[in-house]
Amino acid sequence: MDKSCDQVLTADDVYALNPNFSVDPGYAATSDTAVTATTYSGISCGWINQSSGEVIEVSLAMPNDSLANNLKDAALANGDIVPTYGTAPEVEGYFSPGTGTAQVFANGYWVAVSSPDMIEPGDAERVMSTVLANL
Repeated sequence: MDKSCDQVLTADDVYALNPNFSVDPGYAATSDTAVTATTYSGISCGWINQSSGEVIEVSLAMPNDSLANNLKDAALANGDIVPTYGTAPEVEGYFSPGTGTAQVFANGYWVAVSSPDMIEPGDAERVMSTVLANL
């Protein structure tokens, strides 16, 4: 993987999104997308809300075409297409309300943002757009 957690979301990015979030020192991948990303030589990062304890997971991988197609099929089977994450076909976005997971496929990357507090696609939009801008 050519990116690190502090490149995916810089300290300034996190502060701009919500100054109450910081790197989760005890973070371990828990969402399906985060575990899958690390299984395929990607990274998984966690930030914690200092007040609520809410953790936002951001994971990133560069799947081959076959795996990317499988991941897209799974994203669609478990959620809906989201056009607001970027312009297709360069950016393909999905959101699964049951797991609070947004997924985007862009420029060879698979990006997933997950938090149980994300109820609708817009809840992940600012985080996702910031991550995509850093790729």
